[in-house]
Amino acid sequence: MLGHNGAGKTTLIKCLASLLYPSEGTIEYNGINIYSNIKEYRTKTSYLLGGKKGLYNRLSGRDNVEYIAALKGIFGDNLQSDIEKYFDELGILKFIDERVENYSRGMKQKVHLINSLITDSQVIFLDEPTSGMDSIAESKVYEDYNFLTSGKTALFISHRLASTLFCSK
Repeated sequence: MLGHNGAGKTTLIKCLASLLYPSEGTIEYNGINIYSNIKEYRTKTSYLLGGKKGLYNRLSGRDNVEYIAALKGIFGDNLQSDIEKYFDELGILKFIDERVENYSRGMKQKVHLINSLITDSQVIFLDEPTSGMDSIAESKVYEDYNFLTSGKTALFISHRLASTLFCSK
């Protein structure tokens, strides 16, 4: 989804992710109002809002992702390999056990992205997923979006036309 700043993209994502109630109308998933069974709906969806909040600076990147996974009830033998796979794919594996407070803005955004992907949700809402990333990292995310979102429905939101060109392959 492409739109200019202030068009309501983030508000829409927050409604679709059940973080805001719409002022009018309803939102349905598989024919059921999402607010009638919000807890179950939230197990099927994840979102990336990014920004400066949402990560624990005194924890490592790995610990931040493990925490989000635990909140979603995700544990098990494959979790560590999945976490390392995403950190590697996004080029920050060597920083996985460093405190997030030492990460650049783009690296923090990558951790936000990993948090949205690790949950194995069926639907992922990605609001400006490459915000703060350098152009090489941004193009890699959009070129590899099939790998990153494999088997999932992903809604990418941006105000940058270049971002949407990668996704239209």
